[in-house]
Amino acid sequence: MILNKEVRRRFTLFLFFQDLQKGNDLRFALSGEGFDCFNFMDYDTLLDRLKESMPHVLIFSPEALMGGLSQFVDQVLAINPEIVFIPIAPTEQTKGLLAYRDFNFAQIVNEGAHLAERLLWACDQVASELYLI
Repeated sequence: MILNKEVRRRFTLFLFFQDLQKGNDLRFALSGEGFDCFNFMDYDTLLDRLKESMPHVLIFSPEALMGGLSQFVDQVLAINPEIVFIPIAPTEQTKGLLAYRDFNFAQIVNEGAHLAERLLWACDQVASELYLI
């Protein structure tokens, strides 16, 4: 299902990156396609905002995490057990991230060329599945 901007507006995406420029670039690209997006650099601020609002998708870079990935996933799912994760990671981390599929990890988007377009595709897929539910 290809989503239009009207449908995308119904979905909130949180982005969590250590690299402010990358996070802002991705937020701008996804917002331009209609998604409601918020970018965070601070771990505690992200957790506080997760408690205040219920985003549908959390896009993050594992390098932005203060502790381990398991701790991060546990904390987020304790706040919102329905949130869907999309990590942005180097290809080398793909195998390790596969272990998290059962914890609402929808896709892994690898670093590289056309990142914004590939992330849009992944977000559309997640939003389509949620929209049909």
